Amino acid sequence: MVTQSLNDNVWISIVLGLFVYLVDYYLTQYEVYLYHTYARAYLVYKGRYEGSNVLKRVKEKKWLPSVSLLVTLLILSIGIYAGWFALVRQLNLPEVFSFLMGGLILFRVARSLSHFRYISLYKFAQVEGEFEGKLEYSERVTFTLPYMELYGFTILFTLLFLIHGGWFLPGGILTCFLAARHHRDWVLVKT
Repeated sequence: MVTQSLNDNVWISIVLGLFVYLVDYYLTQYEVYLYHTYARAYLVYKGRYEGSNVLKRVKEKKWLPSVSLLVTLLILSIGIYAGWFALVRQLNLPEVFSFLMGGLILFRVARSLSHFRYISLYKFAQVEGEFEGKLEYSERVTFTLPYMELYGFTILFTLLFLIHGGWFLPGGILTCFLAARHHRDWVLVKT
């Protein structure tokens, strides 16, 4: 079982945590690149891509890891190790560690799948004749779509939990739900 492997070997947990974080990071950059290079002529998401640090990095073609990314990865590695050592080795609470890893991994997987969906859409803009006209989303629609996707992942992970059980999935359920709720509240205030 995957969660047992995460509890038994901290290095698997660290590698998997870093992997999902890096996939999310680079898919974010690739999504922004495709949007500004090809799709922006056909699709306008008000407020989604403007003014972000990601946009600045993409415009400057900085695909190599930044110092802040490397520091984040180091802190993430230390945090996973410290959590594993405290919860699995010292307190004998591997369920709590599985819960936390589920929150970390499944949230990043949900975000990565969302990026992948946008990337798939924007790749069509590279092909002549696939898009016609221009579609402009309001800020409210632009910012509502991501939290609705997170609610969708919350439902999916809940269904999987009802089938499978364990402590890994509730971590993803809670993380996706809280992120969606926080984002929804932010949208209601901003728009």
